[in-house]
Amino acid sequence: IFPENSEDDEWPEKQILLPHIWHLGNLAILEPSLNRRAGNLSYSKKREIYGESEIVMISSILEKHAEWSMEDILKNADEMTRTCSQIWPAKL
Repeated sequence: IFPENSEDDEWPEKQILLPHIWHLGNLAILEPSLNRRAGNLSYSKKREIYGESEIVMISSILEKHAEWSMEDILKNADEMTRTCSQIWPAKL
């Protein structure tokens, strides 16, 4: 979500977010055409594009995260971890 090639004017918290580009909470599956359009845009602009997605994960992100900050990345990672543990429960 926070892009690798972000622009300072699009992402004012860029320096805080940079270490978390590849963090689980910052990753999202998106249709290729929408991903190309979203590119390096700010989260507020990406939200408009993400709204066109048919992927449930993206809808969930839009519902739960009005902005995209370090806290949102961590919250999204927690949500993804819980979902994964429900889909693939640990076998003891």
